[in-house]
Amino acid sequence: FFDQRAFVLWPQCKPAGSGSRTRCAYPRIDLQFARIDRARERFRRLMPQRSDTLPRVIAFPKGDIAYNDCLYAAAAREGMNVADGTWAGRWLFDNVRRGDIVHIHWPSFLYYDPKSSRKKLRNLARFFLRYAVMRLRGGRVVWTAHNLYPHDGGRGEWVHRLVRRFISGDAKAIIAHSPSARKVLMSEFNIPSRKIFEVLHGNWIGYHPHTIARSEARQALGIP
Repeated sequence: FFDQRAFVLWPQCKPAGSGSRTRCAYPRIDLQFARIDRARERFRRLMPQRSDTLPRVIAFPKGDIAYNDCLYAAAAREGMNVADGTWAGRWLFDNVRRGDIVHIHWPSFLYYDPKSSRKKLRNLARFFLRYAVMRLRGGRVVWTAHNLYPHDGGRGEWVHRLVRRFISGDAKAIIAHSPSARKVLMSEFNIPSRKIFEVLHGNWIGYHPHTIARSEARQALGIP
């Protein structure tokens, strides 16, 4: 699966010097490299490759979200093949191949409709059907747990509890952004420790435009 350095080697990260490790603006990021190296080896054992090439990653979604833009740009620089997935039965049947990594970020994007109970049930049934097609075609799921439950509905929505428990059980691996998030996931969904990999959340330095001086920003915000 991913060389996990892709999760921290965002555009703001530059080589510290000849023969040295890459250093990032993220606080104390170098302390995470040993953990990342160990996690990468665990991924490789968990998901053996079909050949000498890295498995293809199908992202849901690939872009239009800052985190995903940065993540997959870094992954591409590491030589990974990342495709933008379409959550539709025909697309999944035609495009998913055995050994592909199906990387899901926010599962609720694939089924949830807060406006209609009827649509909610219909979308949930479609979600499980499409998920089954993807798995039968040989896709292997990795879930990045950006939050414990979606902002819309939260834990009170039974559909969220159902889907998250289902994905937690079926996914080959789950990514958490901190040790505390890992513990919460393990407790909430009864996930074994070996299944969760900690990958720090990168920062946005170099991603968002920086076109205003500090003094101008303070004046615009009314800060003395």
